[in-house]
Amino acid sequence: MTNMVRIGLLALVVGTVYTASALAAPIGPNVCPNVGADTDCGILITVGASGTPVVTATGQPPYDNLEDTLVGVINNSTAVIPFLDLSSTTDIFGFDGDGICTFATPGCPTDTTGYGGRVSANLLYDPAGPITTFTNIGSGATTGRVVFGAAGIPVGGSAYFSLEESLTPAEIVVRPPTAAPEPSSLFLLGSGTLAGLLRTVRRRRIRA
Repeated sequence: MTNMVRIGLLALVVGTVYTASALAAPIGPNVCPNVGADTDCGILITVGASGTPVVTATGQPPYDNLEDTLVGVINNSTAVIPFLDLSSTTDIFGFDGDGICTFATPGCPTDTTGYGGRVSANLLYDPAGPITTFTNIGSGATTGRVVFGAAGIPVGGSAYFSLEESLTPAEIVVRPPTAAPEPSSLFLLGSGTLAGLLRTVRRRRIRA
């Protein structure tokens, strides 16, 4: 084998290894932990500055290689997100015992379903963050609410959880979130209310 052939074969091997590594690299900012076949979220729900949620697919397969989806939420809005109401044409809340906590997932155990995740103050998943839970699951398990701990997802923060079925963005409808006012807003609201009450009392005293 000539030196030129050896160099050519070496370049081919190195290029193949580099390509494989690039394809296997984690996607995005790791809003979700590694779960089963996934290295990050399979579906991302991004709530923008206007408060409108956008659902996108990342190309990750079902984390169980069959029919369950790892979901991440990014809060790019200007308010805390306490919960999201989701609906679908399929039984996304029909939990049947193979949630992310049936795998060796960081941050487990979480909620009683085994499908809950965690909330993070930034875009890197936090295995010790507040727990994501589920409530208001409707008939047929096609509707439900995902609750992001006691304090919600902070501005610039994220969360993750899992749902049933191998989902596409078209199969998830997200109602625009109900914003929780920031503490400073609550202070201003309280101050305005107090000022209004004081003005009312003064008027009554003057009229008397």
